[in-house]
Amino acid sequence: MAGVIEIVRQPPYTYGAVLAPTYPMLRDATQRTFFELFRRLIKEHNVSDNVTLMTDNKVIYWRSADKPDRLRGPNLNWFYLDEADYMDVGIWDVMLGRIRRNPNRCWLTTTPDGLSGKGWVKDRIAKKIRDGYKDYALITSKTRDNLYLPPEYVRSLEESYTSDFARQELDGEFIDARGRVMKREWITHYAAAPEGTRYVVGVDLAVGMHGNADDRAIVVVGKADDTYFVADVIFGKWSFNETKTRIIQAAKNWDAVKVCVENVAYQEAMVQQLRAETMLNVKGVNPQGRNKLTRFLPVAGKYEYGYIRHAHNLAPEFVDQLLSFDGEGRGHDDMVDALVYAVNGHEERNYVYDI
Repeated sequence: MAGVIEIVRQPPYTYGAVLAPTYPMLRDATQRTFFELFRRLIKEHNVSDNVTLMTDNKVIYWRSADKPDRLRGPNLNWFYLDEADYMDVGIWDVMLGRIRRNPNRCWLTTTPDGLSGKGWVKDRIAKKIRDGYKDYALITSKTRDNLYLPPEYVRSLEESYTSDFARQELDGEFIDARGRVMKREWITHYAAAPEGTRYVVGVDLAVGMHGNADDRAIVVVGKADDTYFVADVIFGKWSFNETKTRIIQAAKNWDAVKVCVENVAYQEAMVQQLRAETMLNVKGVNPQGRNKLTRFLPVAGKYEYGYIRHAHNLAPEFVDQLLSFDGEGRGHDDMVDALVYAVNGHEERNYVYDI
């Protein structure tokens, strides 16, 4: 909203461009917000060219940042980048070259990105402010300062991130969060789970196309009230049938209420076999494009807040995987994936699990 308000504040008879990382983001967020707020100030909008003429004769070019070479044409008075930190730094360089008319102004809005390796706003923009450049300014806004959000919603967000990631996602701070997801002091233990604990089995089959798959992993997680208990971790390079036998045995040992198995590509056969041959409540996991780090962050947040505890006899390899996990695929993560499936299995999250 702040970003599109700046569009209206630019002088009449000027030309500007508004960019988002992709066309869907441009259409569904930036452009939609602008049209909702300022439709009465629009004289004409050309859908095919995606160009808007305002009543004060300002011209807005709406563009996607995923094809930077197509942005080299127009001479502009101003431009605006939305979610800039998720664009390549080359976009910034290209667009600066397009500013050739007064008021020679540009601005951006973004959540800081310390994860993907882009994260250029910290180095290219925030650094200039720290170095005293007078023609740059930085404004930050915290989620908890939004008066229109219910406090319980903000608390639920905070508990979905580790403290480092909350600083980035909720406080708007620039951090280098890569490689620092879990901390050893967050891992605590329990002697015995309370009566009535319900158990879910999470399974990562680690099926690779080129014969270099990780171990297959089974993680059993119980839940009672708000606390999760990692009760058992089993892993190894097993055949299909041996894996199926171990899944069935784990579910029987813990009287599991659900078995969650990734239901993508080669793994689908296991889901079908378990459903056909057993009475287990088998759920197929469909990550739906969410990367490993995004899926793991809510689990890591639960560790930091003390909501997840370990049995004392778990394999040390499991803890090693947790502490080395960076979400970028540089190490083994089969047990981490199985853990995520089991924890989320308790939450009935339909965006991860099929029906």
